[in-house]
Amino acid sequence: MADEKKRGRGRPKSFETSEDFKAAIESYVHECEKMGIFPDEAGMRLSLGCCRRVFDKMISETENPDGYLICRDALEWAKDKRESFLVRKMTSDNKAAQGCLNALKQPVNGGYIDRPIDSGKIELN
Repeated sequence: MADEKKRGRGRPKSFETSEDFKAAIESYVHECEKMGIFPDEAGMRLSLGCCRRVFDKMISETENPDGYLICRDALEWAKDKRESFLVRKMTSDNKAAQGCLNALKQPVNGGYIDRPIDSGKIELN
């Protein structure tokens, strides 16, 4: 019993290191690719057993000063994979084009816009 390591106060960490976080994200995306399903962000959080707050903590420079860049890169990589999946699906399946476009407009999947952003500047020709 004396050899057991005492756990600190509070809730146990979801991931011991930033590399564990990155590996879990990559594993989820690759598993989705094998099954041919869309690797959505909510599904990723559910699969990893954590919530948005944990993601925010992992990418925070103040909360995770040693590994926040690794975590940010992992989430950006997953976003790129989602965007790639949707664009390929949209261009290869006409029936899914509008649904993919709607998903691509969400910030977590690419943040596409179909109208120019209003800058507030008015020009007369």
